[in-house]
Amino acid sequence: MIKGIHHIGITALNINRLIKFYTEMFDAKIIKEGGWKRDDKKFNRSVGLSKTEVRIVMLSIGDTYIELFEFAKDAEEIPTKTILTKGFTHIAIEVENARKEYTRLEEAGMPFIEEPFLTPKGSTFAYGQDPEGNIIEIIQLPAP
Repeated sequence: MIKGIHHIGITALNINRLIKFYTEMFDAKIIKEGGWKRDDKKFNRSVGLSKTEVRIVMLSIGDTYIELFEFAKDAEEIPTKTILTKGFTHIAIEVENARKEYTRLEEAGMPFIEEPFLTPKGSTFAYGQDPEGNIIEIIQLPAP
């Protein structure tokens, strides 16, 4: 039986910068830290890699988890994504008041593409970015 989505994984160039961002901007909590060493063949094989070393930090935001990965500096760098990139493109974080959160986050330094937009169906959203360019949507759902 499927229970739901547990977490979202983000590969970071600087994990400490993303920990700071998500804990300060979205009140995320660090719930677990770990990783594996370069010679750990079992972990490397399980994720389709070889001879990589990684630090992992699991954050919680409400009932959702974000798993941050930082690979050793000699790992291949991944290009920045846009909303047009194939595959997962963004994280949506539900907020009570999109305009209020937009103002708070923007004043704290989070860049946004545009001010919050009210859709014809009553949702209000805005797209911004974390310090590494990952796209974050803040969304206020319409009242039932």
